[in-house]
Amino acid sequence: DDGQGGAKWTSEDVTVTLTANKPVQPIEGWNLDETKTVLTKVHGENGTYIATVISEDGTEQAEAKYTVKHIDKQAPNVSVKGNGNGENYRKITAIAVHDTKGVRYLTVNGVKTAINDKYKYLTDIEKLGVVEGENTAVVVDKAGNQTEIKFHYDTQKPEFEWIVDNNIQAQFKEVRLETSEEIQLPD
Repeated sequence: DDGQGGAKWTSEDVTVTLTANKPVQPIEGWNLDETKTVLTKVHGENGTYIATVISEDGTEQAEAKYTVKHIDKQAPNVSVKGNGNGENYRKITAIAVHDTKGVRYLTVNGVKTAINDKYKYLTDIEKLGVVEGENTAVVVDKAGNQTEIKFHYDTQKPEFEWIVDNNIQAQFKEVRLETSEEIQLPD
């Protein structure tokens, strides 16, 4: 139970058990116990299934229709929005989280934020726990699947210094640009 009267999500396979009131014949893909009254089958995907159960003597037959749901093996998505390249950011406008089954929470540098929704676009980055420097964000869905990303946040502008070598006796002077960090110049 998810605490709200609903079923709990899982990232694991589930075992379905059918119990008969008398011995039955084996069914392909199912395990039959020694009493021949309990059938079990492991399912890794959601769906509606039908099992045809036949009595051991072959005189009776019944269909058991059942539904497997709330299996979620897909990890949730988390992304940083702003000015950056996916790893390094000068400005962060939001952190977005998404999961088709529902995100339970987001943790940024140990600061946990409850989500309980399929999609959130969170803009108060300080409240989320984002700091200058290295950051780790982990998003966890209702089934316990998780995705972790690391990113660097640096609002300090790089320092530039023009260096002209006046010791060169030539028609042209060498000019270099040194920066406090790696930059990309347009073509």
